[in-house]
Formats: sequence, C-alpha cells, structure tokens
Amino acid sequence: MVCYDLDRFREFLISKGFTELYDLPANEMAKLLTDDTELMLFGFRFLKQVLFGENTIAMHQETAAKRMERTQEKLQQLEAEAREKRAADADGMYEDEE
Repeated sequence: MVCYDLDRFREFLISKGFTELYDLPANEMAKLLTDDTELMLFGFRFLKQVLFGENTIAMHQETAAKRMERTQEKLQQLEAEAREKRAADADGMYEDEE
C-alpha cells in the first residue's frame, strides 16, 4: 500500500491502530496528511522499520509491549490447536476402516 496507494496509506496513518502504536508529532502528521512527497518518504521509512527493524519512527512502548503479548498468546493458541489436530489425526489414522 505504501508503494502503490498513497491515499490508503494516508488513511492508515490516521487509523486508531497506527496512532495508538506510533508516536508522531502533530506537525509531522499534518505534513504527512497534506504532502504526497513527504508521505511517500515516510512510507519508505515505515517499510524499513517494519521489514528490516530500522527503528526511525518512535513508538509508544507500552502499546508495543501489549501488542507483542497478544501476538505471543495468539501464536501459542495456534500452536496448541495444531498439536491437538495432529494428535487427533494420528489417533484416527489407526482406526479400523469398515
């Protein structure tokens, strides 16, 4: 979206999820919402941060930690469900077929 749809990326910047996680000064946000070139350059910074871990955009640390916790919990739940499914599949594999 950053590279091909600046209007949707601009909408993403004002979304609750983005504003709760990232700490952008009001003057920078205003610039991003009105200047396509600035928005595109910020988008490249955002991609570098998300994809390569180049932390150039300030984040609210408490929110980031809570999100990481929720992600870890979801991952553990998915792993447990996958283990249960594999166990059930393995049990059914040895049943007599009629």
